[in-house]
This record gives sequence, structure tokens and C-alpha cells, in this order.
Amino acid sequence: MLITTQKFVELLPLVIMFAVLVLLLAIFQRILGAIRSDRSSGRLQGLTLRSPGASVLEQIERTVSEFNTFVVAVAVLPLTLLLVYLAYLYFGKTSAGRLDIIYLTCLVTGFLLYGTNKLRRLNAKKKRLLRMFAGIQMVAQEINRLIASGYRVYHDFPSGRFHIDHVVVGPTGVFAIRSRIPSCLDRAARDKPYSVSAAGEALSASKVTDNITIRTTVFHAAWLANWLLTAAGDAVRVQPLLTLPGYRFEFADTPEIIAVDPTRIIDAVRANRANALGIEAIQRLGNEIERKYRRASGRSASR
Repeated sequence: MLITTQKFVELLPLVIMFAVLVLLLAIFQRILGAIRSDRSSGRLQGLTLRSPGASVLEQIERTVSEFNTFVVAVAVLPLTLLLVYLAYLYFGKTSAGRLDIIYLTCLVTGFLLYGTNKLRRLNAKKKRLLRMFAGIQMVAQEINRLIASGYRVYHDFPSGRFHIDHVVVGPTGVFAIRSRIPSCLDRAARDKPYSVSAAGEALSASKVTDNITIRTTVFHAAWLANWLLTAAGDAVRVQPLLTLPGYRFEFADTPEIIAVDPTRIIDAVRANRANALGIEAIQRLGNEIERKYRRASGRSASR
């Protein structure tokens, strides 16, 4: 019994540090969970229409909050463990043990490596999202010029599971426009303009290939066409259109979508005559889209 008690006393500093670590990590995870589940931070509620890139802005806000939380954790957690151990030595009137020091060093080093790596990745994600947001804003400014020509323009259209970057309804038809830069191309570009090639379902730039963006653009257009049929009763073909801010299309062989540089979006929309709409159809479809915005805003405000 004496040996058991003596071993317990020897291991007590390790037990205390482990318990403190678990408690701090539990608090840390609770804070991160609250940040990731908060979809209304920094956003006015009850608005009818969303601003360009509103969903990306929400991601930026959450990423910044996570980054700040990790900064605090990296600074506080190792210091807290050290203070707990020093307090144990002081009040217990004992000397530092070799095993305790090794254990404490491993804990602090491991967490610092994990924390700094997480901060590096969050910072890179924040920069990518900021570039994506800036690109969406640039494209929105270009598309908004169509309003003077009788088109209705909507941004960040909510489906419940995803957001369509831009929706255009006008005399030449309905367009679902995607203007988000794919992450793999953004990482390869590193803030430099690159040419991009589109063939079939593949985007290629700087020895990087993306096989998701074109399929996503087509899917968003198909979903919008199906939703308009259900909501408004109009069987209209929604034309998928892809543009990549900061990139120039070297060539584009994409039968399912229109792939065009941001500066040529207006010409591409006006030149598409296959899905012409009358004034009444434009008004009816636009009204249904705006009702969708109001319902989505109402659900957000009621949360």
C-alpha cells in the first residue's frame, strides 16, 4: 500500500497536467464548435436580397474567428500548463522530476507544432477566401451593368445546400453564373494571372487540373431550372456560365457551359439567343426568385 501511494504521489503532477490539458481542450473545442455553427455573425438579418459573395464572407468571418481562437490557445495553453506545474511544485514543496519535465516538454512542443501548423493553414485559407470574395465582387460589378438593359440580376442565390454566385434573368434567357476561383488553381497561381484551358469537364492551369468546377456549374444550372419549373411552372433552360476572375481563357471547348473571361460576360449573355424570354416571363421568374430570397432571409432571422 505504501508503494502504491508513493507511486501515485510521483505521478500526481502528470495526472494534474493531463487533467488541465483535457479541460482546456474541451473548452477550446466548445468554442470552435460555436464558431463553426454560427451562420449569422456580422450579418444583418431580414434583408430581401443577398450581396455578392455573402456566403463566402460568412466563411471568412468563421475562418478569422477560428484563427483568433487558435492564436489565444497557442499563447495560453502552454503557459497555463507551466504555471500549473510550478504551482504544484511550490505548494507541494517538491522538486522538479525528470519525468515531469520530459512530459511537460512533450505536451507543450506537440501542441505548439499542431497549433502553429493550424494557424498557417487557416491563414492560407483566409487569403484564398479573400481573393475569392474580391473576384466575386469584381464579376458582380460587371454583371450589374446588365440591369440597365432590362435584365434582373441576383447574387449569392440560396438553395439550402449551396449558393449560386450570380443569377441573371433577361431577354436572352436565364443564366447561372459561377465566379469562384477553384482552390487548386488559386494555390497554384499565387497571386499571378494565369491562362486557363477548359476542355470537356476539366480546367487546366499552371500544370494543375480541376475536374469539379465545370460539373458544379452545370449542376447549379440544372438545379435552378428544376426549381423554377416547380416554383413558377415555367420550363426554361438555365444556361450555365463560368468565369474565373484573374484568369484568361486560352481556349474553351465546353459544350455544356459558356466559359468566358470576366470582361466578356455581358457580350456572352447578350449573344445567347437560344432561350429568349418575354417581359412577362422575366417578371414572373424574377418574382419567384425574390420570394425565395425572402423565405431564406426569414428562416435566418428566426434562428
